Amino acid sequence: MFEWHKEDRILNETGPLLHLKPVTVTTQGNYSCAAVNDIGPGPASYFSLSAVAPPAFVKKLPERGGVLRNTTNVQLFCHVECHPLCELEWLRNNESLRDSIVFESKLAHHRPDTRRNLFSSISSVLTWNMSLLPVNSFDYATFTCRSSGNEIGAGVSSTMAFRVEYPPENIQISAVRLEVMEGEILDDLICNALAHPLADYTWKVGRRVVAKGPVLSFNSSLSRAMGGNYTCVVTNRHGTARATVSITVLHRPVCSMWKDYTDEGSVVLSCRSSANPPAFNFSWMRNNESIFSETRESSRQESIIALSGSNPNVYGKYSCIAANEIGASDPCYLDLTALPSPAGWVQLLLQEENLLIVAGVAGAIGILLIILLTTAVAIVLKRRMKANSKEVLQERHHPENGDRAADCTPLGASPLLSGHRQDDSPLLRKKCPDHEFVYHDPSMEKVNGLYRSQQGRKLVG
Repeated sequence: MFEWHKEDRILNETGPLLHLKPVTVTTQGNYSCAAVNDIGPGPASYFSLSAVAPPAFVKKLPERGGVLRNTTNVQLFCHVECHPLCELEWLRNNESLRDSIVFESKLAHHRPDTRRNLFSSISSVLTWNMSLLPVNSFDYATFTCRSSGNEIGAGVSSTMAFRVEYPPENIQISAVRLEVMEGEILDDLICNALAHPLADYTWKVGRRVVAKGPVLSFNSSLSRAMGGNYTCVVTNRHGTARATVSITVLHRPVCSMWKDYTDEGSVVLSCRSSANPPAFNFSWMRNNESIFSETRESSRQESIIALSGSNPNVYGKYSCIAANEIGASDPCYLDLTALPSPAGWVQLLLQEENLLIVAGVAGAIGILLIILLTTAVAIVLKRRMKANSKEVLQERHHPENGDRAADCTPLGASPLLSGHRQDDSPLLRKKCPDHEFVYHDPSMEKVNGLYRSQQGRKLVG
């Protein structure tokens, strides 16, 4: 049999062959082997094992990367394991940077690391200042970290696509201002911006998000409510850019009619229009007969006529039609009727605007009455509670048994009733729950059917 040692440690192998799998950093060392029989071990044979490793990346470059264009200090790093050691070289767009005056590389050699199971390795840091070269020279550039081979393996390389990063800029929308007819279908709006890394696109109307992505699609015909400013917001990790398109929806007018009264008793009718572009013509009719027409150039979309309230011919059914460049509105109507007498303050009171005021005043009076009624009820309840409290206090000072005894006090003990006969007046006889008291006053004596006091006072018996 055989006895194997590594350094001073006996190995668990007794055969003539020692198999070492896998070979790691800790596999290296001094080995010995000696034959052993019953007499003892023979002379040992020694061998120093040194492992080798072909080039392999410990840390390679990322596939894509970049920095902001105003960055002054840029660094790239790569780390290669190789034993025996190899060499590292940096390339930009497949051209060596060994002799560059702008790019600087620093090499570092690393001893074997048993904790990470790494053989000897080499690393390099490539450094440069972005301000020393035109920014556009780095667009779509590539950087490569390449190692040489060693005696047991070929070299390795890692390449990164490098781009200068920047926030969104040069943002554009396929249209800046649009005027479309109500009911039309609008073509897609496309937003585009330059940004690296790639940006996210969001379409907003005010604070409301209406679409995500660079394309804004209108899947239905436009209504007047869809007009407004649409903002494209482009964002990446370096910043945000915005652009706005204004959409104006053109439509024919929609009118409404109102009436009012003046202090002089005149009736004022107004025809108001909502239209885009603004209405420029208003036509008035009474009982289907044209009475007035005007063309306005101002942006105030309203036409007003004043009528004499004392003229009975002004009453009837009024209609108004507003028109703009797109077309005419549907007629809007208002019935104007005379008020019965008296027509002075009552007529003013029944105006639509004054009715709101009257209703408000009536409501305030009603609330005031409720408050007063509530206060009165509270005062009455408070007085009743106070009276009840007094009765409770009196009952505490005069308990129930004491009151009953007072009601049943004998006549002789009561000075006020001492002169009355107890047998003639029911008030002088008191039935109590337990017994009946009989009253007698020894100071009274009967003379000729009358009781006379010893002091000479007569009392009727």
